This record gives sequence, C-alpha cells and structure tokens, in this order.
Amino acid sequence: MVNEYRYNFAKLKSSYIRAFIGLNICLSPFFLGAEMVGIVPFLIGLGFVFALYGLRTLLWHNLRVTTDEKKITVNLPFPKSIYWDAVTDVTVSCFTSWRGSNITWAQLCIHGINKKIYLESSLSDFDRILQRVIATAKVNNLVLKSSTLLNLEASNLDISDFRSTE
Repeated sequence: MVNEYRYNFAKLKSSYIRAFIGLNICLSPFFLGAEMVGIVPFLIGLGFVFALYGLRTLLWHNLRVTTDEKKITVNLPFPKSIYWDAVTDVTVSCFTSWRGSNITWAQLCIHGINKKIYLESSLSDFDRILQRVIATAKVNNLVLKSSTLLNLEASNLDISDFRSTE
C-alpha cells in the first residue's frame, strides 16, 4: 500500500508570513531609493536570507513523501529513496520554542546507505511515519542514541526493544 504525505499550507503559513514580512522590511529602504551607504547593504543581505527562507518554505510545501512496503521516497529538492531493509540509523530530535515549554516540533532523520532523509513533525501523519520507521529500526536491530530513545519515550512510543549507544 502506497501512502503519500505532504506539508500542508496551514502549518507552513506562519513561515510564509515571516519570509514575506522580513523580505519587505529588509528591502524597503532599497525600493524607497535609499543610497547604498550605512545599513542599507546589510539590510539587502538580510533580505537575501529571508528570500532563501521563503524558498525553503516553498520547497517544503511542494515536498511529497511516499512510503510503501519496500521504501520511503522524497521528491525534493533531490529525489531520494531509502529501502526499509537498508536503514542504518534513526535520529529523532525534539525542539522547543521557549525554555521549559512542551515539545513544539520534532525532526526525524532516516539514515540509509550514503543517504539521509530529514522530516519535520509538521508533515501530515508524521506519527504514522515515525511508527513505521521505529518498527523498521526494531526489525533491523539498530542501536539508537540515548537522546533519540528519550525523545521517542516522550512521544509515548515503545522503546523496550532498543539498546542505547551510550
């Protein structure tokens, strides 16, 4: 059975807004005819960073993740496939926006032979992919980092079959 996952617009909307506002603020002196002295070149450089951030958001919005019984595939920025039996490591990192707050987002990294696929928790049905990857890690008898095991435990996933590297 083939499943397709995407980053939907509702979850990426705030990133689009940040890129748009940041780009407009940074480039407004240039468009208003300010001379290229002082802080204006710095603002143009910073505007370039916001443009790259907007491009990254656009790429995430167009990204498609496909899973089936044999492999996981992503289409952007460069098409990659990792076969489930070739998964060599799994890393789950959790991040917060503020100190002391609950987990706000997570990043999953699936390591294959000479390939890595990074996915964020804003992906549709991220929990299903995470469960599939953890089941694969169990089948492949992977030894996971203790930080990954702690993050999986915080996500209420069964980690009893895993050994830690540390």
